Amino acid sequence: FSKYAEDPVAMIGIHKPSIHFYTKRFIYYERGGVEGIINLSQRLELENRSRGFNEARLNGMQSKNIIIIIDDNTSKFYHWNELNSEFIAEYGIYQVWRVNRSDLQKKADLLIKNGFYSTWQKFRPEKL
Repeated sequence: FSKYAEDPVAMIGIHKPSIHFYTKRFIYYERGGVEGIINLSQRLELENRSRGFNEARLNGMQSKNIIIIIDDNTSKFYHWNELNSEFIAEYGIYQVWRVNRSDLQKKADLLIKNGFYSTWQKFRPEKL
């Protein structure tokens, strides 16, 4: 991942929390459903995260791309499969893609236009 150090990282579908340990990076975890694309797009734009001692919004990193780690089954869902992505690598059941954030945003906007919505801001007691 060192080649893509400025790109935020997301894990979609089956989650492997140890990816955070191995990459030493903040990881966005999202479900593989349609709402996952919308959630990820909105979180990249709106959610504040700490990067060490320096509070910074991840979109302030000026990265135009995002690294997506996605399991094989989820990668076949039409809404993920239709993303214009650059294939980087494959590790076991996971694929690693690089996706332009504006393409991700366009896909999210299209899904919202078709009646889908985000779920990331809904109250979930398990997050307390």
